[in-house]
Amino acid sequence: MNDSIYDKNGHLIYGTIPTQFPEETILTSNTPRMITRSNRKWMIYDSVYTYGDDDEIWVQGITSVHSIELFMQTSEKMLLIVFPLLIILIGVIGYFMIKRALRQVDLICDEVENISNGKDLSKRLSLPKAKDELYELSEKFNEMFERLEFSFEKGSLFNVKVWMKLLVKKKGPYPFWI
Repeated sequence: MNDSIYDKNGHLIYGTIPTQFPEETILTSNTPRMITRSNRKWMIYDSVYTYGDDDEIWVQGITSVHSIELFMQTSEKMLLIVFPLLIILIGVIGYFMIKRALRQVDLICDEVENISNGKDLSKRLSLPKAKDELYELSEKFNEMFERLEFSFEKGSLFNVKVWMKLLVKKKGPYPFWI
């Protein structure tokens, strides 16, 4: 972008004018406009400022439409490359974050499966270090396993007592395994 300062008669005081830009361009205050000369397009914005006794100074901004189009094309190409890479990066980071967050859930599931498939109901889940929701879940599972173990032992003891009572009442030949 080129900035130029003109006096009230339109003579250049300071700044530069791009090459191939028509010097006879009329200054028009606060009106953005396009000028096309020799196969080039220019965007122009002029503004007038008054100071002192009826003195004026003009500020003009000039930019080539070609440079804006070139910038937009370059930005578009960069976005077409960067945006998919950014989406892939976010996906990979999200995958590892979720995998790490659910690792403790997997450990709890494995331990519960081992306890429920095994014969030893006295085993308990290891409690996580952090006292969060997973800690509470593990604690609740441990309480449930404790109740199951108690119920199983109580039920086994009940079965033995009932069997013994039946044997004593029968007073006959006992089964061969006793």
